[in-house]
Amino acid sequence: KIVRHPKFQYAMTANIIVTGIVHGLVATSWARDDWYFESALYIIDILLMVMSTVEFFAISFTFSWRTLLEGWNCLELLTLSVSWLVIFVGNPYWAFGVTRTFRLTRQFESSKILVEGFIMALPSILWVFLIIFINICVFTVIGVQFFREKSPEQYGDIRTGLYTSFKLMTLENWTDEAETLRQAYKYGSAYFILFITTNSFILLNLLIATVVDLIREIGQKKNALKEKKEE
Repeated sequence: KIVRHPKFQYAMTANIIVTGIVHGLVATSWARDDWYFESALYIIDILLMVMSTVEFFAISFTFSWRTLLEGWNCLELLTLSVSWLVIFVGNPYWAFGVTRTFRLTRQFESSKILVEGFIMALPSILWVFLIIFINICVFTVIGVQFFREKSPEQYGDIRTGLYTSFKLMTLENWTDEAETLRQAYKYGSAYFILFITTNSFILLNLLIATVVDLIREIGQKKNALKEKKEE
C-alpha cells in the first residue's frame, strides 16, 4: 500500500526532478566558486540517493527479489550503483550521478512506451545503422579518390573523409561544402546530391520509421491489455 500509493510515487518523482536540478547547479559557476554551496549540494544529493535506495529495496522486499530481473528495475539498480560508486570518488566523476534522472522515464506510462519501443527496435536500428555506415564508407572512398587533391582539408584521407561525410549526413553547412567542390569539379554537386538523398532523406527516415512503427505497436498492445483488464 505504501510503495504503490500515488503520493509516494509523486514524492519519488519529485526526488528525481530535484536530483536533476542539484546536478545542474553543480555544473554552474556558483558551485565552482563557493565551496560551501558545493558541499551543500553534495549532502543534498546523498540524502536524495538514500531516499531512492530505500524505495528500491522497499519495492524489492515487497514484491520479492524476482522484481530485480525486470528491465526497469535493472535500470534503476544500475543507476543507483553508479551513483553510489561515484559519490565516493568525488569530482568530476560525481557528475555521473545525474544518470539517476533516467528513472523519470518509468514514472509516466507514455514515456515507458517510448523507451520500451526504442529498446525493442534496437535490433532493427542496428541493421539500419550498418546500412548507413556502409553507405557512408562507400561515398567516403569515392570522395577521397576524386577530391583529395583539390580539397585535402575535407577529403585528404579516409579519416577526414569520414568526418566530412558525417557532417554532411547531419546537414551541417553541407551547401558550403558542396559549393566548394562544385567550383573545383564540373560534376562535384552530383556527389553531394546523391549522398544527401540516400543518407539524410532515405536512410535516416527509415530509421525513424522503424522506431515509430514499433512504438505504435507497443502502444496498441498496452491499450488492448488495459481494455481487457477493465472488461
